[in-house]
Amino acid sequence: MNKDCYQKAVRLLTKKEYSRPKLEEKLIASGFSPEDSNLAVDKLHSLGLLKEDWYIETKIKNMMRKGYSKMHIQQRLSYESLDVELETIDSVFDQFNQDESSTIQNLLDKKAQRFQSNWDEIDHEEQLKIKAKLIRAITAKGYSLNDGISAVDSYFYSK
Repeated sequence: MNKDCYQKAVRLLTKKEYSRPKLEEKLIASGFSPEDSNLAVDKLHSLGLLKEDWYIETKIKNMMRKGYSKMHIQQRLSYESLDVELETIDSVFDQFNQDESSTIQNLLDKKAQRFQSNWDEIDHEEQLKIKAKLIRAITAKGYSLNDGISAVDSYFYSK
């Protein structure tokens, strides 16, 4: 094993947590061979210094707090070469008593609160523009168009 590669990996981990694929990628980008990078990461993993489960859970929590859907979180993690089951994401949501409908509700509370009190005074064209903007915000977080439409409709007409 290349000692310089191992030391670089340790330095990287002292600054920030990484997933296994991300750390290997960083080492290769620093000029080390894929074999040396793999060996260094293997050693760190065997010593318990690479906490991938903790890294994954932290990523899920951060994306959950930002209002992303479970499917979107799973997809974003797969971009980092992390194969995470929906059950794992569900368990993190359950730890914080969150579900997707409450996440959408929180998102609407942040984005639509200023319109709710005077909704009936806003002309129809402007209401449509506001609704479209809110629906785009919801779908950008990985929720379906139907989820966005029904959430926005119920937000303004059920309160």
